[in-house]
Amino acid sequence: MQTVCISLGGSIVSKESGIDLSFLDRFAALLKRDKDHRFIIIVGGGNANKWYLNQVRKGIKDNMTLDAISIYFTRINALTVKGVFERERLDVHSSIVRDLETAALVSKVHKIVLMGGLVPGITTDCVGVLAAEAARANLLVNVSNTAYVYDKDPRAFKDAKPFKTMTYDQLINLAAQSDTREAKANFVFDLVGCKLAKRSGIKIAFVKDDIKEIEAAVNGKKHNGTTVQ
Repeated sequence: MQTVCISLGGSIVSKESGIDLSFLDRFAALLKRDKDHRFIIIVGGGNANKWYLNQVRKGIKDNMTLDAISIYFTRINALTVKGVFERERLDVHSSIVRDLETAALVSKVHKIVLMGGLVPGITTDCVGVLAAEAARANLLVNVSNTAYVYDKDPRAFKDAKPFKTMTYDQLINLAAQSDTREAKANFVFDLVGCKLAKRSGIKIAFVKDDIKEIEAAVNGKKHNGTTVQ
């Protein structure tokens, strides 16, 4: 079976209204009916992480500490996902994996491996690309609350145009404009992750948190979102 890496945006799990268990149930059902792939799923920090960092930034300015706090939130979210998957009797590895070598090894044994952040300064987007490299996977599906990559921030510019397809260099140039390396900063994709994907030829499929679209992306079919290759 082929291995697919999924970068599951933290805001999909941890919303402003709370944990989206309904989405996780539907996501678990998708993985259960998929018989062709193994999955390494990297979970982001989400709104709980954002709220907490907004509080502690009033008294903590050290970026290493802020990054470390964010990593714990990603692992809490990954544990939440793991709990839902186990309830649905999915074959998921027993712990949240904290290094790439272990992720690559246990992905050969279990259908699903869950990860959060790894080290300060490296986002879960980047972890997703690194995990894909380690597991020899050629596809990373990036699930967020936005289907497409835009030429500029669509929240600030009404004339922002979406990309259906784009090159690695186009994505790198966009990421370079906004990737500040600060914990929970908003940017299209991790700049380091972009460059790593380019060097290994890992296709990135951007997709919204719609189960049908995620399923299409996983299977390499046409989906509503941006494809980078």
